[in-house]
Amino acid sequence: MTYEEFQGNVIDTLEKRFPKNTSLNIQRILKTNDRELDGLVISDPSSRVSPTIYLDPLFDAFQSGSSSFDEIIDIIFETYSQHRNAKPFDTREFTDFERAHDNIVFRLVNRKRNKRLLSDVPFMPYLDLALTFYFLTELEGEGLGAILIHNNHMEEWGKKKEDLYEAARGNMKRLLPATITPMDEILKSMGLPDQYEAAEYERVPLFVLSNERKNYGAATILYEGQLKKAAEVIGKEKLCVIPSSVHEVLIMPYEKAKRGGDIDEMVREVNYTTLSPDEVLSDHAYYYDASTDTIVE
Repeated sequence: MTYEEFQGNVIDTLEKRFPKNTSLNIQRILKTNDRELDGLVISDPSSRVSPTIYLDPLFDAFQSGSSSFDEIIDIIFETYSQHRNAKPFDTREFTDFERAHDNIVFRLVNRKRNKRLLSDVPFMPYLDLALTFYFLTELEGEGLGAILIHNNHMEEWGKKKEDLYEAARGNMKRLLPATITPMDEILKSMGLPDQYEAAEYERVPLFVLSNERKNYGAATILYEGQLKKAAEVIGKEKLCVIPSSVHEVLIMPYEKAKRGGDIDEMVREVNYTTLSPDEVLSDHAYYYDASTDTIVE
């Protein structure tokens, strides 16, 4: 079954399970790193929300044999049932800048990998990366929701990208506090104490920097004083900052990175063998000097 046939069969099968007045549409949605996904939008006049369910990972599960077609239909139907009665988002919280101000944050993405995305959104360049802006909101029963701020939103507000940056810079530590955790503690919490022995940790101390939600936590490198704090924790002025993903960075002493082989090659290998395409941040490491409080490529 081709992907196009899979999509058609999903629509045909679901139409038999939903009321006749339910609308089922597939929309192409642009994600981080210009990755396009197919979102199945289900609109029922009796429901206050229209959940979007991505079909791409479901087709992958079907192709791999981990889920049958009938199981995938059940997953879609159950996912919709769980979300259809969620409290709808009050758009006034977003359309009024004064109300939106305290919930504006930024994320860090790669500039070259997001040319299409960045053509339609306000952003601030940072090294070879870019800060994009979002409105965060807690959705009842849904967890954290994020709305990408586009150029037209900024125009409607009558604001500039500098205004968004100033708002976000003041909100980040409050809404998405940073965490810096030794790698050995993370591995032990996963039940893998023997995979990273104390002797190895003492030889190459490795820390994970992210935010409390572990969601787009790589942006914490931009928090005022955060990398300098990391340098104090590690006890070294010069650090190697490894872009593990858009969600976190790894930090280690600079001299250990130089002796440890080709860090950039390791980054590229992880990017192309482990991460989802929309989770990749960069193909190379960065270097921080606490004496000048600067980071370079």
